[in-house]
Amino acid sequence: MIYGTTGSLYFFEVSQHFPGFNLQILGFIFFFAGMAFKISIVPFHLWTADVYEGAPVNITSYLSVISKGAAIFILIIILYSIFPVIMVTWQKTILVTSILTMTIGNLFAIRQQNINGSWLFHPFHRQGISLSE
Repeated sequence: MIYGTTGSLYFFEVSQHFPGFNLQILGFIFFFAGMAFKISIVPFHLWTADVYEGAPVNITSYLSVISKGAAIFILIIILYSIFPVIMVTWQKTILVTSILTMTIGNLFAIRQQNINGSWLFHPFHRQGISLSE
C-alpha cells in the first residue's frame, strides 16, 4: 500500500511522498502489526508462550533478547525515516502498546511455574521500556 501510493521502496523517496493518505496509514498499521508480532508486543504476544516453553533455555534466552532487540532497532529506524509525517500517531500507538506490554507481561509472569515461562514474560517488561524510551 505504501509502494502503491508513493511509487518507490527507497526510504528517502517514500518519506518525501508520504502526505498521510488513508491508504498510507493503513499500510503503516499493517507494518506496525507485523513488527509488533515479531517483537511480541501485546496483543501479538500469544505465540511466544508455546515457542519459549518448548525450546531449551539457551534458545529461549537468545530469542528473547537478540531477535527482539534487532526488531526494535529496525522498527525505530523505519518509523523515523519513513513515517515522520504521522509521528504523533505512531508515538501514541507505541505509548499505548508499551504500557499494555509492560502491564500484561508482569501480570502473566507472576503466575508462571517454570523458568522458561518466566523467561517468556520478563522480556515483555524490557520491550515495553525499550519502546517507551
